[in-house]
Amino acid sequence: MRCLRGVVAFWLGLALLLPGPFAFGQQPNEERSAEVTVSPSTAVASHAEPCDVALRPGGMLLGQAVDFQGCPLAGVEVVLCMTGCRVAVARADDSGYFLVRGLRGGVYEIAAGPAFGVFRLWATDTAPPTAQAGALVAATSQGIRANDPVGKSPISYWLDKPVVVAGVVAAAVAIPLAVHSNREKRSASP
Repeated sequence: MRCLRGVVAFWLGLALLLPGPFAFGQQPNEERSAEVTVSPSTAVASHAEPCDVALRPGGMLLGQAVDFQGCPLAGVEVVLCMTGCRVAVARADDSGYFLVRGLRGGVYEIAAGPAFGVFRLWATDTAPPTAQAGALVAATSQGIRANDPVGKSPISYWLDKPVVVAGVVAAAVAIPLAVHSNREKRSASP
């Protein structure tokens, strides 16, 4: 029985330490091979409904970050998150344009300073006809949201780290086993 508990604890600990099936983006190159023109045809995400955007070949997303008045957010860090996990980071140029490569289709939260949007990115040749060619990440006049994926609370920050979670779970399993084992040894000795 003791051997079985050890084997189960080992496999649970190992399963928690292995990385999950996360999609990791590639650090973007500073050069832009094409620009996104901010126009009525550019997808502007509201906070409620994601906008459809067609990725270019190679999983390339072109976009622009602007404030609530439409002025470019120059040099701002652009963070792409998928299901709460940061998958790519880019830096906007002087005109607020950014480029991210190596993305896959899916729903992404994009934060660029005070600007935020939710976008459904589609792989090349799979996008619906209404999908736009680029993403316009715009700030609202209301400021930063309370559940901003970039500005997480300290507890959320640490709980997003698999090693920390694995350590907590391992301690939760190991401490009761050690206490129980110690009690058995004390009761068995005369």
